[in-house]
Amino acid sequence: MSIQKVCYFGTYERDYPRNLTLIKGLSLNKVDVTELNEPLWDGKTHKSGFTLFGYIKLALRYLYCYLTLFFKGMVVETDCFIVGYPGHFDVFLARIVSTLRRKPLVFDAFLSLYDSMVCDRGVMSRKSISARLLHFVDATACKMSDRVLLDTDAHIDYFCREFNVSKNKFVRIWIGCDSEVFAPKEVVKCEKFTVCFHGKFIPLQGVQYILQAAKILENENVFFRIIGEGQTFPELKQYVDDEQIENVKFYGMLPMSDIPQLQLESHVGLGIFGDTDKAKRVIPNKLYEIMALKMPVITGESVAVAELFTDGEELFTCNMADAESLADRIRTLRDNRGQLSDVALKGYQKYQDTCTPTELGKTLASALDDLIRQR
Repeated sequence: MSIQKVCYFGTYERDYPRNLTLIKGLSLNKVDVTELNEPLWDGKTHKSGFTLFGYIKLALRYLYCYLTLFFKGMVVETDCFIVGYPGHFDVFLARIVSTLRRKPLVFDAFLSLYDSMVCDRGVMSRKSISARLLHFVDATACKMSDRVLLDTDAHIDYFCREFNVSKNKFVRIWIGCDSEVFAPKEVVKCEKFTVCFHGKFIPLQGVQYILQAAKILENENVFFRIIGEGQTFPELKQYVDDEQIENVKFYGMLPMSDIPQLQLESHVGLGIFGDTDKAKRVIPNKLYEIMALKMPVITGESVAVAELFTDGEELFTCNMADAESLADRIRTLRDNRGQLSDVALKGYQKYQDTCTPTELGKTLASALDDLIRQR
């Protein structure tokens, strides 16, 4: 049989791009998607900084959400349950429901909580109880699921090594983006050669190298637009103030719908440049978003990026964690603008061929078909 009905299940963030893209993609491929979603994280964007009272409220909220999800999950019409992101803790409940219903369970891991919080962001010690808990949750959630979705082969290899999970469980699904929000259009470009970054200032993004490159290019008629806030923002904003870097403008957090215009007015979009291991294993949302705008993008060279893109064809790369390399690449493109439109077009074509919601939904639907036939 082919997949007809899917239940997206859990406390996942409904407006997170990964969930929006895959749900839309399945629907575009004529898969009926029912969402059983109990929002747990509304109003707590960073999911950190709880007080004791906050933890008690969170525990009560978890109990309410899980009881509601259990009873709804027992009666929903579906061929398969998919736990949306973030849903690492939800897999434990979803496994009970899916087993009782005799339906397969798919977990969109998207990332490792342990890798993100401990190794990449460094917000807790590797030897802490919290870190060990996250490692256990990552490993167990994958082992309890029939299939696990990740974005690159490099990311899959990491999960197999770190959590001792069979590679046969994993399905590679590119991240992609919403083609309606990020769509090309004609706009007037900035007078100065402008590069634009948008992100949450987590370590893998390496925003410090972007700002160091801005310092290098300060007197070379290159302007930097920086959109977003997050973990490393205060210290990096202080760095710009202390160094009196005048070719950088911070825009703060903006609605997703406002970002395309600022990107399109720029000449080049920026990807990620961090020196963390995770940065080398992922292709970030922003690469797809910039390519979907039919804009050229520069990002750090990595094995993950090379799985889908080629330097000088669909994008431009520089050395990871290297402000001089990034500055050199920006300088070269400023002086050879004829390269920009050709690479932007090829990047856009690659996005259209492989990473739109329709194409990602087709890949996911095919993987679900295979899973159901095997069962």
